Amino acid sequence: FCSERPGEKLAAMALAEATPDAVWILKPSRGNGGKGIELIKGAEVLREYLFPLVKRNPATSRSTEVAGGEAAVETPQPAEAEGREEQETPRFDKAYATRALTGGEGWVVQRYIEKPLLLQGRKFDLWAYCLVARTTQHVWLFHPGYCKISLERYSSDITDRFAHITNACQQKTHPKYKESRGSHIWSLAQAEEELRSTGQWDGEQGTFWTPLHDEMKRCMACLYKASKDKLERRRGYFDLLGADFILHESFGLALLEVCFLVAVPLGSANLPIDSFALSIAQRISAFCSWD
Repeated sequence: FCSERPGEKLAAMALAEATPDAVWILKPSRGNGGKGIELIKGAEVLREYLFPLVKRNPATSRSTEVAGGEAAVETPQPAEAEGREEQETPRFDKAYATRALTGGEGWVVQRYIEKPLLLQGRKFDLWAYCLVARTTQHVWLFHPGYCKISLERYSSDITDRFAHITNACQQKTHPKYKESRGSHIWSLAQAEEELRSTGQWDGEQGTFWTPLHDEMKRCMACLYKASKDKLERRRGYFDLLGADFILHESFGLALLEVCFLVAVPLGSANLPIDSFALSIAQRISAFCSWD
């Protein structure tokens, strides 16, 4: 859901009210690097973010914001109001609630997946690439990526950002990041080996990446159809998109987000540069040299 769209904001609240114990993840709609992400629980807390309340002083009609945002305007009242004992009454500020729809940043609101698949007891997500080389006739390429793993073991404490937010920029702020550097990036082969060795995946079923990649491709095809009219159509132009996916503990796939202007890692012990970054660069060069 996007809070900048009134219908989606109301739909998010309706779902939250129907699932009162659910956890929600809120991301700034124009943010990056995991900055400003909030994990909250319950419909009432979500309401405070989507429909902020303000306190109004009836003597001056001064509104002071409670849940963030810009300050409201003070309007003088008649003289007989002077001397009245100051009171503050909460009210719904419709003007503020709609301000985000006219240019201010809003929230991307998602139901949090509370039972993700874990690697060594830690949460992880799957990062994949989609290279859009042409829009007419369309040509785009899916490239399997890697796993980003949190440095802390997963727990029910949603205030533990290192356990719940796998974003690499957030993990880099971990106090022990320097000594653990590289351990938060795993190759797909390494992840599968771990899942097989722990019995989370039955080796007799074969690799699970092939069907998962097929599902990722179908998802990216839908994303391409939804965005193709907004892409530049010039010779030599391309868009490299990064898609974040996560797996439920039952191996069900869910899309988390799609990013533009994505970075390509220069390699680590688990992700050699010659097998990853260079392959993407070579494919970009090949596709962009087409007429």
